[in-house]
Amino acid sequence: MNIVYVVLYNFLFHPLFIFSMFFLSIFNKKIRQGIIGRFESLYILKNYFSKNNLNSNIIWFHCSSLGEYMQAEPLIDSLKNREKSCTVLVSFFSPSGFENVKNSNIDCKVYLPFDFPWTMNSLFEIVRPEFIILANNDLWYNFLKIAKDRGISGSVESASAYFMKSPNIQYTDEEARQMVEDFANNKNQSKSSKTRLNSEDR
Repeated sequence: MNIVYVVLYNFLFHPLFIFSMFFLSIFNKKIRQGIIGRFESLYILKNYFSKNNLNSNIIWFHCSSLGEYMQAEPLIDSLKNREKSCTVLVSFFSPSGFENVKNSNIDCKVYLPFDFPWTMNSLFEIVRPEFIILANNDLWYNFLKIAKDRGISGSVESASAYFMKSPNIQYTDEEARQMVEDFANNKNQSKSSKTRLNSEDR
């Protein structure tokens, strides 16, 4: 992606999006819950993964809201039933997902932190998933880029994700498609994780 666009994203568009969230949170309890949750996410993850001494066999599902989670839930249940030793992490953008999802097969759930490069680097220092699954339409540039740079592979649960836009930047269809394809086709993807997840899909 063009360096100018990356700079604009990190220092103009994304900060403006966050500012608008803070402003709207004055009037909207749901948005306010989401902001508070994002500030707590790194602490929750650090506490959970250090306490349980987990650093491998982690499968991360990211869902925008409750509707996207419902698409991923059968895969989560199937994966956990067949491989109980794996750790299932689920992150959400919207409180509708975080507050309403109750599933004993989820080991840890959090809000996805704000998409700054330094925040995402801290995130992936704490959590080193074997695989990330994006459920539908929530694309965040730094989240995808840093995961890819660290050799973390992923897949897309719904094909419509290829044509969705980030909540705060209007990516073109081609840019959004390329972001997800680059991430999903990471050359460092482990054969074992890809094979296992493909078997869950059948």
